Amino acid sequence: MNTNIKTAAKLAAFAGAFALTGCAFVPYDVHPTYNPPANVVKVPGADKVVVDVDVKDEKKHRKQVSYVVDAYGIETATVSMHVSRDFKSAIESALKARGYNVSPSGDSKLVVVVKKFFFEPIAGILTGSEKGSAVLLVSVINAKGHKIYSTEVDQNYKESGLFLEDHGETARRLMNDSINKLFSNRHFITALSAVKDVSIKK
Repeated sequence: MNTNIKTAAKLAAFAGAFALTGCAFVPYDVHPTYNPPANVVKVPGADKVVVDVDVKDEKKHRKQVSYVVDAYGIETATVSMHVSRDFKSAIESALKARGYNVSPSGDSKLVVVVKKFFFEPIAGILTGSEKGSAVLLVSVINAKGHKIYSTEVDQNYKESGLFLEDHGETARRLMNDSINKLFSNRHFITALSAVKDVSIKK
């Protein structure tokens, strides 16, 4: 099959998919939320700590987090997300679930920089799969304005099964897994509750 025939076949498939799906080619947004693990527990003393959360989106493509493909691997739509807003809301929910208070006038400041948050669909005729990753740079700053702890969260995601179309659920899982990985770090938890001007070792 020469190049012209291949191109014509892709265009035909693209047109056919459009005829079947109609609005599938229109970009749409996802708004993932945070759900704490069933076994989450309150951190001792967390109720006496107030945390100010600041999330910065430094992704290369700040709005796009994925795209939709049809069974032929042709991209049909862009999946977008308000990364900084949704992550901020999710992290605040994670803090509250563990007993922390959240306020702009907090004792500690939690700064999270989202460097990567993207998942990629892999098309198949009968089944599909998705893979993705998130990279967060996290810093804890105490009341004196000194950075006492920093770490990087690198979270991967992969799932396969029947052709996957719930991109909002994928975004939720990747975001939740990233945040839960951060909160499973005992040094991070220690830094959040620290009142002395000391650095927390990794």
